Amino acid sequence: SSRVLQFAPSIFGASSIDMYLPLLVGATVCIPSQHDLMNKLEDAMKRFEVTFACMTPSAVSNVNPTQVPGLRTLCLVGEPLGQTIRKRWETHLSLLSGYGLSEGVGIACISSLTPSTHSRNIGVPPVARIWLAEPSNLQNLAPVGSIGEMMIQGPYVGHGYLDDPEK
Repeated sequence: SSRVLQFAPSIFGASSIDMYLPLLVGATVCIPSQHDLMNKLEDAMKRFEVTFACMTPSAVSNVNPTQVPGLRTLCLVGEPLGQTIRKRWETHLSLLSGYGLSEGVGIACISSLTPSTHSRNIGVPPVARIWLAEPSNLQNLAPVGSIGEMMIQGPYVGHGYLDDPEK
């Protein structure tokens, strides 16, 4: 019964969340026109009876949660989540925050946002391991609470980046 909005352009890894994962579990992929995505997003979500959407906070900034009552889960990705958007949505549905890189496919970390969750909490990795290394020596883990270089291990990373320090 899940209906997933295909929002991300297919050239981005995030599009795998919109297109392939729903098909793997038997959900419906809802594909509005580019014009509707850019100009009539709220109407398209309502017309397609979307239950799950993954998009940037700025894309959903002009959508009124009460106008898309079928939307049960909203995953916000790609840019920092401001308090205005968060407060508008968090009482209407299950609100998620996702973090990923263009070098990978999908989301590297995901967080379920509750009123007590800090906005900068990027959550946990669903399919990979995340390591924080010292920026000056990537062979050493960074101390807890310090600034570090994020390293992702697992099937998430594109093969073109393996063993190529320049990339």
